Amino acid sequence: DFDRAVKVFNEFVSGCRDLYDIGPAVTVFGSAWLKEDHRYYQMARELGRELVEKGFAVVTGGGPGIMEAANRGAKDGGGLSLGCNIELPMEQEPNEYMDHFIEFDHFFVRKVMLVKFSSAFVVLPGGFGTLDETFETLTLIQTKKIERFPIVQHGQQPSAASGHLCSRSQLVYRKIPKYAGPQPTPPLPHKWSVADRCYVF
Repeated sequence: DFDRAVKVFNEFVSGCRDLYDIGPAVTVFGSAWLKEDHRYYQMARELGRELVEKGFAVVTGGGPGIMEAANRGAKDGGGLSLGCNIELPMEQEPNEYMDHFIEFDHFFVRKVMLVKFSSAFVVLPGGFGTLDETFETLTLIQTKKIERFPIVQHGQQPSAASGHLCSRSQLVYRKIPKYAGPQPTPPLPHKWSVADRCYVF
């Protein structure tokens, strides 16, 4: 147990040292499984490019799919492209479109790094990992553990499960006092020209 505690501590220290001076940044959450020809991949790529053109660094989970697309768009735009990759036994190699990436062994340390150094969050379609990251961020805002940063669901179906819940019952929105959505436009200093629909928590 002591050895694991030391390893966790070292991951926190390494992540903070690598990311503390990246400047204004937006973290993009989304599926690892979408291919280059998918419209959400193209949407995420254009999003990454637009973000860096507005002066933001782009931070993702560092893997393939939408994460790769957002990093790729940031590289297209000549901006800073960063990743917080997770080490898994049989999947998720770091994508090739990052200026720098950090490897994590623990999901919870990785999530802290994805949240701690970002000024806003964009959620594209994804699965359980995307839901986990999104709802943990919302919980931190609801409980005032972090500031009320913008969280934007980008795309017609924000995610397989959250889109179903929100469209059917609005349960997710009702459980977040004072952060009801959806709203038509995100409170960020630029337009999201490639969005089908944006929801802001």
